[in-house]
Amino acid sequence: MVLIALALASSVGATAPDTESIGSAFFSLSPPSLSRQKAGVYVSGRVCRLGAVTLLSPEWVRIEHHGAGGSEIARAEIPPIHRGVGQSCANYGVEVNWEFAAGDLVRACFDRGKACPPPQGSR
Repeated sequence: MVLIALALASSVGATAPDTESIGSAFFSLSPPSLSRQKAGVYVSGRVCRLGAVTLLSPEWVRIEHHGAGGSEIARAEIPPIHRGVGQSCANYGVEVNWEFAAGDLVRACFDRGKACPPPQGSR
């Protein structure tokens, strides 16, 4: 666990934010990964179909950056996850120009046109 935090800190800068995700009953959503790019930070993750769900896959992931200076929002498109062809997961990603400070949080959820809900179990 410590190695993951160190690798993240070295790829994004000295201060790596906490990350979390909120999936659904039908699709899992991995916490976002952050990596430094020439023009900013690349935020990426994975969406997977759970079980034998036949619903259409979500189209967008909402990515929120919460920090002392306020909040920023980005959206990443999810390629369709087709149930019948053996594909149960898809990757999402988007490049952003965000700066991080101690205590920041990057949260991902399926975009439903409003803010991500708090993770289950939090207040």
